[in-house]
Amino acid sequence: QLSIREDDLETIELSDVELDFERALAGVSPQEKNSTGTGSKSNGSTQGTGSDKEKEGDDETNKEKPIGFFGTVSNLLKAFGLLCVIGCPPVPEIITRKVAFHPPECTYSAFLRGDPKKKIVSARKLMNKEFALQPTPIHGISQHEYERIMKQCTPFTVTTRENSVLVGAHFRPSIYPMMKDRGDLNNFCKQVIIFAQPNSSDLGSFMQPHSVSFAALANAMHMDIYAFDYSGYGLSSGYPSERNLYADIHAVYDHVRKERPDKKICLIGYSIGTSAVTDLASLEPPGLSGVILIAPFTSGMRLMWNAPEQEKTCCLDRFTSKEKISEVAVPVLIIHGADDTMISMDHSQELHRRLKHPVPPLFVHGADHMTIFNGSYPETFRRIYKFLKAEAFVNAGQPSSSSKDTATESHDEDTK
Repeated sequence: QLSIREDDLETIELSDVELDFERALAGVSPQEKNSTGTGSKSNGSTQGTGSDKEKEGDDETNKEKPIGFFGTVSNLLKAFGLLCVIGCPPVPEIITRKVAFHPPECTYSAFLRGDPKKKIVSARKLMNKEFALQPTPIHGISQHEYERIMKQCTPFTVTTRENSVLVGAHFRPSIYPMMKDRGDLNNFCKQVIIFAQPNSSDLGSFMQPHSVSFAALANAMHMDIYAFDYSGYGLSSGYPSERNLYADIHAVYDHVRKERPDKKICLIGYSIGTSAVTDLASLEPPGLSGVILIAPFTSGMRLMWNAPEQEKTCCLDRFTSKEKISEVAVPVLIIHGADDTMISMDHSQELHRRLKHPVPPLFVHGADHMTIFNGSYPETFRRIYKFLKAEAFVNAGQPSSSSKDTATESHDEDTK
């Protein structure tokens, strides 16, 4: 970890941020990255084993054959079954829940501080108690490395307006104890980060050593980070839905404001987390300093139709960030991988055109939906660091940091 004095915080070079993540990711095999849900570059190189003769044989056996009557009936039944699963009952909120949300199997466990052997499997049983989180261990990583991350983590619970109980975690930079001993906590940093996760992940996914963990991110940015599991994710109660998604981040924001009234808050959303962040930011909550959207999309239907530029959609559309983004009154940084096949970069460009306070976006050539934030491209984290230190509205009465013309002129420089 970098050893940094308070006087150095404002003058630290951006290359140090890259160094932090290079150290965090050092020695990680592609298998380890994939097992934590952060790596994807190795997929292309691990396929295609076997002799040429075997491949030729496979080609012969895999030639297209007529489906036939029974095959056609079977395919129709499968399609009808899928339609019934997704569309029944025909309630938009329930359909959205089935299509949009994919909670993974929980990747961490929780236990009370006084009884580490007894695992707690419900967020409601953790309310008003001191507890700790333990990420599911990966083979080859020592317990000591996990303890270093857990030492930076203080878990908490919050109850939302929809009556879900969420598990959250507060990650402090590793230099926090040093600053506390010096009595410099008030001057350490003027803002904190709330991170809204992507789909198919939970807190444990971002608590693995040698990866882009919340602890590593806190160390690199020199800021406290608050993260949480959505309703129905991890150990959080309730069920995933658009309504709960918005209630979840609102509850966490209120919790941070109550706990850290002297700090400004920057919201970072990744993938589906960008919808939660945009919805909250459009309401102009007090204390908001900035917004960072990583791989955002304009709305659910525009994503399905691959039509981010479409002005109007039907009343059944969900996650309508395009309609909300112009109401965000703080600077917004948009980051997207140019090779993202899950969410086209066109969505980010469309959202950027509607910003009230845009800053130069970052479109990373070669990066896709996963690699944009798994450490493969350090420029992602350099750009985030620059935004947090120089562009977010940290000081009261700070003027707007950019205009659309400035953002366009600076775009080429940031994409190099």
